[in-house]
Amino acid sequence: MNPRGDPKGAEDPPPGAAGVFEGAVRRTSAAAGRVAALCVLPLIFLTGADVAGRLFLGRPLPGAFELSEFLLAACVLLGAAHTQQMRGHVAVGFVLERLPSRLREGVRLFTVLATLAVTAVVVGEGFRQGLSDKAVSDQLRIPLGPFRLLVAAGGLLLAGVLVREGLAAARRLGRRP
Repeated sequence: MNPRGDPKGAEDPPPGAAGVFEGAVRRTSAAAGRVAALCVLPLIFLTGADVAGRLFLGRPLPGAFELSEFLLAACVLLGAAHTQQMRGHVAVGFVLERLPSRLREGVRLFTVLATLAVTAVVVGEGFRQGLSDKAVSDQLRIPLGPFRLLVAAGGLLLAGVLVREGLAAARRLGRRP
């Protein structure tokens, strides 16, 4: 990993507005990744307390399951963009590595655009449901709307990283061999 938090081999951002955009996306997704990592700690302690309560007192911690669901959602949704930025998602690269460089970049660009299309649907639905949802959780009565908006926010962060990757792939594709 380089000092900016990008994976090894990542190229420098272009000058101008594109560079500012890419830097902002990189910093924002890294910050969201740190928040996602911090959500793991209360999840661990909450689950441990719930298990200990069941084991030693014969009673579960009330609402622990619901809170665990919300914390897990925050971990996944806020961490997705940073994981994508760090190339941490599962990928099958052995086929891609064997392709000629221009075709490889074309496939990467197509993959990014397809993923961006799916992410756009997720963001739209997250906003739509988050703004209209008045439901609350069963036990603790926590409103669900903000967590639906978290889906949209996490999707927007992921979309930013995907746009950044798409721009980089398009730049590499546009270079002469």
